[in-house]
Amino acid sequence: MHQLLYLVAFLSGFAALAFETLWFRQAGLALGNSVWSATLVLSSFMGGLAAGNGLVLRFGAKLFRPIRVYAALELIIALSGLLIVVLLPAAGVWLAPVFRPILDDPAELNVVRLLVAFAILMLPAIAMGATLPVLVKALSRKDLNFGRVLGRLYGWNTLGATTGVLAAELWLIRWQGIYGTAILAALVGVLAVVVALRLQISAVNEQARLRDSRIVSHEILRYLFAAFAAGMAMLGLEVLWFRFLLLFQPGTSLTFAVMLATVLGGIALGGIVAARLYAMNVIVHRGIRTLAGGSALLIAAGYAIFPVIQSKYLVEFGASGFQTGFVLTAAILMLPVSILSGIIFIALGRGLQEAVGDSVRATAWITLSNTVGAMFGSLMTGFLLLPIFGIEPSLFVMIALYGLTALLVPQTVFRPVRATAIVISVFLLSVIFFPFGLMRQAFLGDMLSERFPGTSTVAAREGLTETAVYLEYNRLGQPFFHRLITNSYSMSTTNEQSKRYMKLFAYLPLALHEEPKNVLLISYGIGNTAKALTDTRGLESIDIVDISSDILELSDIVFPDAGEHPLNDERVTVHIEDGRFFLQVTNRQFDLITAEPPPPTIAGVVNLYTQEYFELIRDRLAPGGISSYWLPGHSLEEDAAKAIIKAFCNVFDDCSLWSGAGLNWILLGSRGARGPVDLQSFTRQWQDARVADELRAIGVEKPQQLGALFMAGARELSRVTANAAPVVDAFPYRILLPYSGSREVPPLYAWLVDTDRAAKSFASSEFVRKLWPPELIEESIPYFAWQRFVNQRYAPGLVRLPPHSLRTLERVLVDTDLESLPLWMLGSSYFEQRLLANVAANPEHATAYEWGQARRAIAERRYTQALQYLESLRSKTDPAESAGLESLYRLAASLLARQEAEVSHN
Repeated sequence: MHQLLYLVAFLSGFAALAFETLWFRQAGLALGNSVWSATLVLSSFMGGLAAGNGLVLRFGAKLFRPIRVYAALELIIALSGLLIVVLLPAAGVWLAPVFRPILDDPAELNVVRLLVAFAILMLPAIAMGATLPVLVKALSRKDLNFGRVLGRLYGWNTLGATTGVLAAELWLIRWQGIYGTAILAALVGVLAVVVALRLQISAVNEQARLRDSRIVSHEILRYLFAAFAAGMAMLGLEVLWFRFLLLFQPGTSLTFAVMLATVLGGIALGGIVAARLYAMNVIVHRGIRTLAGGSALLIAAGYAIFPVIQSKYLVEFGASGFQTGFVLTAAILMLPVSILSGIIFIALGRGLQEAVGDSVRATAWITLSNTVGAMFGSLMTGFLLLPIFGIEPSLFVMIALYGLTALLVPQTVFRPVRATAIVISVFLLSVIFFPFGLMRQAFLGDMLSERFPGTSTVAAREGLTETAVYLEYNRLGQPFFHRLITNSYSMSTTNEQSKRYMKLFAYLPLALHEEPKNVLLISYGIGNTAKALTDTRGLESIDIVDISSDILELSDIVFPDAGEHPLNDERVTVHIEDGRFFLQVTNRQFDLITAEPPPPTIAGVVNLYTQEYFELIRDRLAPGGISSYWLPGHSLEEDAAKAIIKAFCNVFDDCSLWSGAGLNWILLGSRGARGPVDLQSFTRQWQDARVADELRAIGVEKPQQLGALFMAGARELSRVTANAAPVVDAFPYRILLPYSGSREVPPLYAWLVDTDRAAKSFASSEFVRKLWPPELIEESIPYFAWQRFVNQRYAPGLVRLPPHSLRTLERVLVDTDLESLPLWMLGSSYFEQRLLANVAANPEHATAYEWGQARRAIAERRYTQALQYLESLRSKTDPAESAGLESLYRLAASLLARQEAEVSHN
């Protein structure tokens, strides 16, 4: 019956990791999701675990009824864990006045965060740390084979933790929400208590082994330092593995759950294997050096063969959804070393027990040392090794740590010469097998070039928060645009489409505010929106909040001219912080708050799409202030898009949805904005030559075209989301899956891009009637017809229009005075025209320059000049390829004749 303690250990591990998952989510709401706050919360938690083991060391000899003590500990975990889940988000609000004075002092702020996190997590973490040695004491009274006892309890406890992680992320949070999962975790803990209390374990006399238990000998110290080094290596390796694998799989919560479960599952299996070996009287601790050496070799071998693994199992590299092959990839890379890590831990514990003479103290000592080592390993790797050296050299440091583990193990079994030979051999083999240079050449070079043809890597940084890479697209020997990759995700670009919707985050709401002065931008990205803001006159302060200093520093790639760099604008203040935490702490108010965080499917980012977060934005808007927010339809299924729209519209009564570019949409809402805005204020951006040039380049060359971006108002959005539940902090998985990429057009999306319907909705919208200059409402209606072609340009599969033809182009040229749209139809853009101006004097690019000038001349109705360029191109074009040229020539000639006839008639 005593074997039911293994079930107890499993249930305890399940509850512990389910709680830990929830605590880290809730801590992100209270203390921010920055790398600093997340690491400090982890350090506080692991510090609590270590303290729990320390308490057992102090009082373990007095635990005469360990089952009852365990029951009390588990009840403490259940009750305090549940309370923390419920109260932790509110703690962030309560502590805002404490954080506010030090918001821009990272050192002081992080000290306070550490103290707060430790104070909050201290009680349950200490209790969790104490459970394993207490259970070991209970079972050791029945089974004197300490290696078997420790291995089984540790293995089953860690297996329960593995199950808890997967269950929480895959099912429980999704269906029961945060609080429902917390209640279930507490009930599982209580179930463990009930099972444990039913056990009656008789005592075994351990007095003979207790007599030397308090002596800390040289041998004991070596075991403890070896456990410390092994903990450092394993947690440091986990940090590196996670960062490395994120280069191949988007960092969703599911991705992190799979990686963590793989590591924990391997450690659990290692513990169970070690228990089995000890049950067979195999003295595993005599082979710790071999196990540590094997771990070092497996690290080198796994990294060396990873290109083969990747090509075989990660076929859809960089896909937006979860790749099933990723599970096998993670297992091949991480599982072998994780299994050996579990065996090493048990072997170190068994060896220490021989030296200490007491199972409880041995368990507490080895767990304390290993936990403290793990804490230092994660801190050292995340804050020193990764940002200074990067993934590849840091992996070699982990190899060295396993070598150190081998050297530290007491040499009571092996002769010193043999031990030294083993360690030297391991290092030599690791150096031989370790493929230095693979990261830069293969993973940050060739692989990205293959994924994004026509690009070259111009900058790469493995920083605190992500691996960031800048790719450059060249045209005519000149940089044309850049792409920012963070881990495996293409975060942003400076191409025409991205500039259009990102600059509209600023231009659209600024037109609707009479006198905007103070602006807040959350998430800098590649700098497109920031540039639109700094180009705007009249703004007095521009605050930019971003979680990554590396991203901000790398933006020099995009803005090599210091005078044009938005971060150098004297009005700009930068805050390296989590956007939600900044809003929660600051008491400032802004006329405009705009944000373009990563898609909500990325782990932790969903906190920037919930109803509670939108409430924070509303509260930080000044009276009459406006918020614009990114809705990434291209990465969301229809139900997920509805859930975000519902959350936003529950907060902003005057919510509306606007077209940015393709499936990049803009949610707009205000805090009691009043109007209508006078015509001069509304059109001031088109009166500024610098801003007007950018507006023309992104295809919004007239104020009336701004109205044609309208998709739906509050009344319509309320109707289409009537049956949707909003995304809230308690139910983050209402954003279920990333966009599948199906060719089937989601009904909601097809409805939203219907410009005929949108034009009618615009004319009757309360939001438009309230804010839009009355004289521009009717003038904007005709431009919805041309907006269809813009939608087709950026989302061709979503708009049911035939491909552009010369007849369509002729209609645009005759019926409108637009220039950007016909230039697009001709296969060019004003961004390309800027590039062509740089190569005008280069004979090598003369043909490309003439083609560009011909297209621009047609778009600007300068048909005489267009015909001159086309005539010149006739002599340079292969007759077999001249059909398009001749058609364009005839069109230009026809339009010139029409133009001359009209002039003559007038």
